Amino acid sequence: MKVNMRHWPARLAGSKLKQRWLAVLIGGVLFVGVARYLGLAEMLKRTAWYLSPSSQNQAGLLVAASAAGGDFPVVSGFNLLGDQFFLPSDLTTPYSVVILVYDQPQQSDVYTWVPLLEAIETDFADVRYYELPTLPEFNAAFRAQVDQWMIDGIPDEAARDRTITLYLDVEAFNQRLGIDNPDEIQLLLITSEGDLLWRESGAFSAAKGQALQNRIRSLVD
Repeated sequence: MKVNMRHWPARLAGSKLKQRWLAVLIGGVLFVGVARYLGLAEMLKRTAWYLSPSSQNQAGLLVAASAAGGDFPVVSGFNLLGDQFFLPSDLTTPYSVVILVYDQPQQSDVYTWVPLLEAIETDFADVRYYELPTLPEFNAAFRAQVDQWMIDGIPDEAARDRTITLYLDVEAFNQRLGIDNPDEIQLLLITSEGDLLWRESGAFSAAKGQALQNRIRSLVD
C-alpha cells in the first residue's frame, strides 16, 4: 500500500487548524459559563448602567430636590432586578415604608421588621415596603460589584424587586431628611410625592410596630 507523503503537511496543517478552532470554541464556552457562574456578565451590564447618561448624578438630584416641596429627596437607583427608579415618584402605591440601610450588619435589624411589613402589605393594598441600601458614591465598577454581592445574598425575586440601591452623598441625603444617627436603620412612611408621614429607627419592637399600624390606619380608613 502506497502512502502519498506529499499530502501529509497539508493534512497536518488542516488538523491543527481544526484543533485550534475547537480549543477556541471550548474556551469560549467555558469562559461564558464561568462568567455567568461568577456573575461577571451581570456585573458588566450593571457597570454600563452606572456609566450611562440615564444613571443620573445623585448629588445633583439632591441639590435639585433642596427646593422641592416634598420631605424625601429626589434620588435615583437600580433595584436588584435591573429596573431604574426615580424616588419618590416611581413608588407604586400611595404610601410606602422605606427602610434606609447603611451597612451590611444592619440587615439583621431589617429582618426584625419584615413579618410586620409583609402583614401590612397583605392588610393594606395602598402600602408597600422597600429596602434602600444607602451607600457612598462609589465608582461604577464597584457599584456593580456591591450589587452583585447583594444579588448573590438575596435569592428571592420579590426581595430583589423591592431592594433599590442608592449610591449618593450620604451626609447630604441624611441632612435633607433630618437623620443624625446612621448607625441605626431608618424607617420612613412616605407618599409618592415625598411627604414624610411617620418615622422610626432601629430594630422592631411591639410599640414601634403598633405606632406604624396606627398611622397607616389613620391614613387609609
